[in-house]
Amino acid sequence: MVIHIPDVFLQKIVDQKEKVHILKLLFYLFENNVHHLLLTEKENLQLYQRRELSMYREYVIKKAVRDSIRRVKSRYIVQLYPDEESLRAVVERIKNRHLDARIRTVLPGARYVVTYRRNTYDLIGYDLIKTFVGSPLKILVENIRSDKLFLQTVLKFVGQLNPDELFIEYLHGGGSTLIQVAEEYAGKARVFCLIDGDEVSPGEYVSPDKKLFKQNVIQTCKKYGYQYHVLSKREIENYIPDEALERMGFRRQRHLYFRLPEQHKDYFDMKEGLSPAELKFKIWRELNAVSPEIAAAGKNTKRHKLEGFGRTVYLAFQHVASKEELERRDRRGELQHLVRKILDIV
Repeated sequence: MVIHIPDVFLQKIVDQKEKVHILKLLFYLFENNVHHLLLTEKENLQLYQRRELSMYREYVIKKAVRDSIRRVKSRYIVQLYPDEESLRAVVERIKNRHLDARIRTVLPGARYVVTYRRNTYDLIGYDLIKTFVGSPLKILVENIRSDKLFLQTVLKFVGQLNPDELFIEYLHGGGSTLIQVAEEYAGKARVFCLIDGDEVSPGEYVSPDKKLFKQNVIQTCKKYGYQYHVLSKREIENYIPDEALERMGFRRQRHLYFRLPEQHKDYFDMKEGLSPAELKFKIWRELNAVSPEIAAAGKNTKRHKLEGFGRTVYLAFQHVASKEELERRDRRGELQHLVRKILDIV
């Protein structure tokens, strides 16, 4: 995550001795590449000549030199303020000077989210620094076993990263309690919510509750300034490459799923399979026209027209071998976008 420390923060912190210790935390995180310090061209580096800041001067000067060659780019930037007065003052200046800036109050006097020229600025007061900056990113998922494995696989292959080295804590939200877990942090920490698309066919749901739940999660995220991602496919299992399923032991000759068009694979219930009740939805009604062979298959199966792969099919992510396999099943560049969202705030 990219963090900017305005001059007003440094000026006031050194004059408030009881707050100086927060700089040790911040520069520990910078020096260990947990977060990135943003130095703008208008930065007053002379401030680091002061005795209270001198221990950080060498790091800052080297960082300024590196940035002159290659600056870290991010559309999400956290800005720190030393007290409520300074934070409210900058919010008022933004309101008066930038009419096209959108300001959302998350916690009055403590946190504001500003969107300006396609960039997002998270303005954080002193009291939130330890929980917001100093603690890991909370990734809130519906199922910690399957969703964590999915995200770690995507980060490893698409992001080319070691997921175990990222400053992340995974939280199990469950289906019904995810919103409750999100509300417990009340906007005081960095939270990223991953939500299943839950569509059985484009724009259609098995029940209205599925659609309502998704809408409620999105509203909660917006209320507390959380980042989120709604999967374009039905569930995380729909991103499993065919090759990974084969390595897990499923054979193309014996499972009709492999013959489905790619779009139908996006909405197939990978765990349970295609039930007769789901044939009323548009994409599955058209299945007969798309492939009579598949539609005719499984007529003797009462529970499912096409069988699924079982509750543990998510373990197939352990058999993914390359970025290219994930991207073939993705097709939209969605996974790259998901990685970027997480890396911006991790």
